[in-house]
Amino acid sequence: MMVEDGATLAASQYMENKRVIDEGGKGGDDPVGCPDHTSRRTYQVTGDFGKVDGVTSTEQADLAGPPLRVTLRGMGYEPDDSASSVNQSGRSIGVLRKKVPGITFTVIVQSSLPNIEIIGKTDCLPAN
Repeated sequence: MMVEDGATLAASQYMENKRVIDEGGKGGDDPVGCPDHTSRRTYQVTGDFGKVDGVTSTEQADLAGPPLRVTLRGMGYEPDDSASSVNQSGRSIGVLRKKVPGITFTVIVQSSLPNIEIIGKTDCLPAN
């Protein structure tokens, strides 16, 4: 479900130079902070804004964050306002969680490259 949701989210925003860095833990499970014999699965994709005449990357960053968060909310994710940050122009960090089955997405939108980072992690699951 995490990989499907992450791919849906990445497809919802036009991105150039899209790079899937880790799809479902294929790069290795992450045992940090998990009990013995468990680990997290991860999903990560990055991309850059396309060029839009007359629009700066700061303006694009300010506009791109809300639709990504709305897309996640439409998939049943709830915002974690204590971990999210939309406090400066040209950069926002949204953290949204789906309690069942235990998936958290962090969405970073910024004026610097890569402009969009989408990072998903599961709760601790039995290790392979």
